[in-house]
Amino acid sequence: MFRTAILIITIALLVMFFNSWLKLRAQRPPAKKSKPKKIRNEPMVQCEYCGIHVPKSRAIQADGHSFCSRKHRKAHAKSLNHDE
Repeated sequence: MFRTAILIITIALLVMFFNSWLKLRAQRPPAKKSKPKKIRNEPMVQCEYCGIHVPKSRAIQADGHSFCSRKHRKAHAKSLNHDE
């Protein structure tokens, strides 16, 4: 008998909790849908030093070559000076 009463009380509390949660959720304004980001078709260039591809607008241009960073531009210039 005692177990049945505990079970009924537990179920009633769960139902009350679920109903209050649904009401709170219904009162909250819907989340704003973010616009999908526009994908830009941009040419990619390959870093002369490491071979990674980067967007042309972000590449470092020097002496007709493309680099992914200033560090690689400098390293490539040093390697050319060493070869001579």
